[in-house]
Amino acid sequence: MGSDEATYTGAYAQVLIAGGYAFIKYGLDNDRSGTAALVCRDIATGAVKWFFKYPRAYYETSNFIIVGDHVIVQSSAGLEGEDTSSVGSIYKINWRTSSGLATPEKTLTGIPGTLTDYPAVGYDGYAGASGVTSLVYDSGAIFTLGSNGMVYCFDFDLNPIWSYHTNGRAYYSAPVVYNNLLFAGMLDGHLYILDKNLGTLKTDIEVYQADYKGDIIGSVTMPSIVESDGKYYIFCTFSDGRGMSAQLYGNALYEYDGESDVKTIVEPKDRGYGSLGRMTAVETGDFKGVYFEGNKKLFRMNLNGNISILNKDVNTSHSYLVLINGDKLAATSYTKGTALMEFDLEGNIIGKYLEDEKYQHYCMAGLTVFNGGFIYGNDSSVISIKGGFGDGSPDPIPEQGLAPWQILLIVLGALAIILTLAYVGMRYGLKWEHPWNHIVSSINNFLFGEEYSHNTLSRHRLWLVMGIGLTLTLIAAIASLCIGPTTTLGVGEMFQNLFSAVGKGGNNLTYNELMVYSARLPRTLVAIAVGVGLSVAGAMYQAIIRNPLVDPYIMGVSSGAGTAAIAVISFDFTFFGLFPAHSIYLTAFTAAVGGILAFMCTMLLATKAGGTSINYVLSGVIVGLVFSAAQTLMLTFAGNHVTGALSWLYGSFSEITWSKVWLVLIPSFAMSFAVLFWAKEFNLVLLGEDQARQMGLNVKRFNRWMLIIASVLTSICVAFVGIIGFVGLVIPHLCRMMLGGDHRLVLPTSMAFGGFLMIVADIASRMLVPGFELPVGAITTIIGVPVFAYLLIKRGKMYDG
Repeated sequence: MGSDEATYTGAYAQVLIAGGYAFIKYGLDNDRSGTAALVCRDIATGAVKWFFKYPRAYYETSNFIIVGDHVIVQSSAGLEGEDTSSVGSIYKINWRTSSGLATPEKTLTGIPGTLTDYPAVGYDGYAGASGVTSLVYDSGAIFTLGSNGMVYCFDFDLNPIWSYHTNGRAYYSAPVVYNNLLFAGMLDGHLYILDKNLGTLKTDIEVYQADYKGDIIGSVTMPSIVESDGKYYIFCTFSDGRGMSAQLYGNALYEYDGESDVKTIVEPKDRGYGSLGRMTAVETGDFKGVYFEGNKKLFRMNLNGNISILNKDVNTSHSYLVLINGDKLAATSYTKGTALMEFDLEGNIIGKYLEDEKYQHYCMAGLTVFNGGFIYGNDSSVISIKGGFGDGSPDPIPEQGLAPWQILLIVLGALAIILTLAYVGMRYGLKWEHPWNHIVSSINNFLFGEEYSHNTLSRHRLWLVMGIGLTLTLIAAIASLCIGPTTTLGVGEMFQNLFSAVGKGGNNLTYNELMVYSARLPRTLVAIAVGVGLSVAGAMYQAIIRNPLVDPYIMGVSSGAGTAAIAVISFDFTFFGLFPAHSIYLTAFTAAVGGILAFMCTMLLATKAGGTSINYVLSGVIVGLVFSAAQTLMLTFAGNHVTGALSWLYGSFSEITWSKVWLVLIPSFAMSFAVLFWAKEFNLVLLGEDQARQMGLNVKRFNRWMLIIASVLTSICVAFVGIIGFVGLVIPHLCRMMLGGDHRLVLPTSMAFGGFLMIVADIASRMLVPGFELPVGAITTIIGVPVFAYLLIKRGKMYDG
């Protein structure tokens, strides 16, 4: 694989970072055989994790995207023949599970469209390209432009949602998505504004066109959008459409009402700025507008079109300025041997970086900033620098972020200081001779004091345990939002980004806002919901079957769900054509149906056998074995899909997005809280069927309905995240050891601690191994077993269930 990679050069697209890995798109093969490559490297060691080769038509300059566990990359090469109306291809790769020579999960080739009349040859330098441009991901959809003049919208599984035919062409520039609008600058000198959701044209702005040797030419780059007072201000640059040979560049500013009315604020014309790329939108307390570089100067333009020259000594950049933390700008330098520059918003140069001479080359790719460092590619190399720009020294001092163990050490140190200060305050301030003994004695009296009635003591214990559980869950949730494998935020910074993202309605977010609001918050909410649901289901099963060693999967639900999920993942089962192949919704729906089907088989068999508790257990074991055997057979023939299938079987929250949160959160919480109303009935069941029947409870009917609810609840929990074991076993058991067997106490505390355990497991799965996400189910077992064993040894004789 290393020798294959050595045949490629030129990282013309922006390098992306995810999960401790750098994703590099090499756009040119040295032997000119017509292939490009996408390489996944460990950012710390440089080791190659996987390698993917695909056909190219020209330099691969278009940017790809990473969404969750998948990288989606496009090719400039489509079908054979320049006049074809179809374009392609797009590849979807699971970057976490791939290794060696990667195989795409899905390939989309020959994307249909309508051929434009705009000339394909000569002016922008991309005459041979017949693919799609840079990709954009927004609100669950992927947007791109085609060399055939089409604007495309796909879902995450690369199924078409809509397309629109323009009169131009596009070869590398991405569309811009802002709120519910899509802006597409094309190679006919027009800027098209479409409805993002419907794909219908709202308006069409002719920015610049000129006659060149009988052809109408013109090129509009990606616009920058600034919203103010209900209006959209569109800052765009343009050229005469001849690519690297362009002789004319200019800029324009428009005011747009969001429908069809467009007002020109700055007329489009050449102002002597030289080569212009995309402008960078900046909003501060006293400024709204854009920054851009042209003719070795740094400019700023406000919403009125007023332009200020901030710096007259800037290195030429063929990329765009990157806004860093809202108060700095940085950009790569195009010319070989000139330094990258960092500016404050007044235009002052505050940092430079010049790479070693052997790595210097022409650079057109954008800069990626991460963890205080940055990474970028040029025509010969990829350069990763830790520690920021510095003062222009070619060897800046690396700065490492805190490792997880260092963070833990700091937390433990802070806790030790707090406990020491508390001891000093109680010993010398409150004059308690033995502070810890005094606290323990007070707690024991609160929980076991003889002056309180049994019901009062139960309430006291419930308040204490619930308080501890909810506090731990809240702390774990905050930690989950702050901690990540690549970026760790302070609590204040996290809440600032979270509230900012909520205020924006989840649109037009910064990197940190996107990370907190779109990546971490959904999986934290679902982790809580799944932990609550599985813990309540486990408590229900243990009460109905009257066996503290059963868990939510005793009725065969996990085996049925796993078998159905494997059928989807490994064999493209589409549930009889109702869903597109490889859809996460298909996997979730089929897994839920499989789990419920397995449960129904268990219920039928148990009812025929007599309907006793032991019948339910034995029937669940039999049905589970049958489905497990089917799983084994399918995995044997799964081929390249076996990794994806095993990943689902072991559980993961990596696929969770906002569109899936409510499908898990609402039913899980609704069913879990509803079960609290039957707490007294569960207590009656524990007395035995005869005594419960004498007290007016129809035991068989109650058991049947509770098992149905518990199994449906379990199916919902595993549908999107896979099988996560041990939570439904250890949490109810833990609560019984602390509070006894009263389900009025056990059920609510199971909900509190279940969410906590699941969040901790999710954090551990993301953080324990840098660059790789471990199975959550394995983590829950690793965490739960020692705790469970300790409590069993220390408190087992006091178990009252």
